[in-house]
Amino acid sequence: MGGCICKPQTAAPWPDLPPEIAGRIFSCLPSHDDRLSFAAVSSRWRIAARLQNLLPPPVPCINLDHGRYQRLVDGEVRRFPAAKSYCAGTSFGGWLFYYHKGSGRCFLRAPVSGDPIELPTRPLPQSPDYVYTDIAFYDGKVFVLSRWEELFCHELFTVGGINHSLIPIVCHDMEAQPAMTTNSYLVVSSDKQKLLMVRWRRRANQPAIDMRVFEADFGKARWLELKDLGDQLLFLGRSGSMAFAATHTEYWGPRFRGGNRVFVLGTEWARSVEQAVYTKRDIPGYCIYDMISGKTSLVSLGRPRRTKSCTSGWFFPTSENLYHFKFR
Repeated sequence: MGGCICKPQTAAPWPDLPPEIAGRIFSCLPSHDDRLSFAAVSSRWRIAARLQNLLPPPVPCINLDHGRYQRLVDGEVRRFPAAKSYCAGTSFGGWLFYYHKGSGRCFLRAPVSGDPIELPTRPLPQSPDYVYTDIAFYDGKVFVLSRWEELFCHELFTVGGINHSLIPIVCHDMEAQPAMTTNSYLVVSSDKQKLLMVRWRRRANQPAIDMRVFEADFGKARWLELKDLGDQLLFLGRSGSMAFAATHTEYWGPRFRGGNRVFVLGTEWARSVEQAVYTKRDIPGYCIYDMISGKTSLVSLGRPRRTKSCTSGWFFPTSENLYHFKFR
């Protein structure tokens, strides 16, 4: 009997995957830099990435300052290169803020790609009667929050310059006034239909947080308290806050599945008590507050930090930056 020698079949190379399969793999990548790496493999994979019109948002990172960013999915720290002679400062949404100590010039730029936007350095007029604690862009306008949680609307594009209204358009009833030890943030809801204000306070000598969420009722000029956030996940930070729909974040990992939770930066949690700075205590990466149970969870990312001289902020990368990626 004659033998039959068959050549073993070899699998097709990864870069030659059909676009629909490559696109499904791409949609499951939770971090922005993994998506950048995917798009850099080949032109076929780049096309597959661009075909994903309803791409879920990439998982936020923690801006550790000095150009370092920590991923929430695995705690890995990456560094984005800064322009020559410029320092990487805070982040605003999907943009990074850079400044030049010598000249005072400042600009915003998307990481890895994107043209810089230079910012005016002339200080804006300020009112001596109010201390602003947070700012949000909503419905085409700029809203700012005072220390006493009064909401003001500022029209930036008006004839003759910037129009600053000194009359609050939303404020609290007297019994809902915040205490001096509270932290208040503005955040636009995940469906872009509501402007929310979140107030939280750390319990003395405890890791637990007390938190309340309010919605701006512009018709009644009052803050209305919300007990249920639905499927929303809120990320709070001094340099920018953002809300996500939990249905879009399930692939990020088990900590991000299900709504009604608020994420607070570990550095802001550590500074929120009126006590001496803990120089020997490690800071969690972030804290999770469950709106239903009222419980607080502290999450470590494997790189312990100290409270002394420690800063951080959220960085929310945008998927649009992928399409400007340049191959070398």
